[in-house]
Amino acid sequence: MKCKDIVGTVTESLLGLLKKKPLSEITVSDITEDAGISRMTFYRRFSSKEDVISSCVEYIGRKIHDICGSFFSCGDKKTYFCALFEGLSAYSDEILAIYNAGLSGIVLKWLNSFMETTFAPETKQSKYRLYQITGAFYNMFIGWLLSDREESCESMAELLCDMVV
Repeated sequence: MKCKDIVGTVTESLLGLLKKKPLSEITVSDITEDAGISRMTFYRRFSSKEDVISSCVEYIGRKIHDICGSFFSCGDKKTYFCALFEGLSAYSDEILAIYNAGLSGIVLKWLNSFMETTFAPETKQSKYRLYQITGAFYNMFIGWLLSDREESCESMAELLCDMVV
């Protein structure tokens, strides 16, 4: 099995297990058994269960960056945030599993980095403003997922822009 296959298999196994029980009750043995790999193979690639989550978030992040990058270039922040809501909602099960495991800080850390790369703030003030917008986006996104996405991505993006941009 190639390294990329192992990362995907282990990530899928952990996310599947998170849907059944909390992270604190999941062991590395549970993950390796579900993934069909040895503990040695697991530890060649990962240092912990949280490391698996970080790899998952990085994977999702690369996919989202590919989707949203073209929308940012158009200069319309509402369109950009709409694309971000849509892109991330494709991974709602994974993000909610991470959130429910109490590891949302990993997602927020990635999101802060993603926004810094996308918007490239030039001053400390603009960087902190970006953190404010990122935090608002993240909290709105999680609340939206938890309320079964009652509003459209477009209306969520409009609301976010009205509030903070």
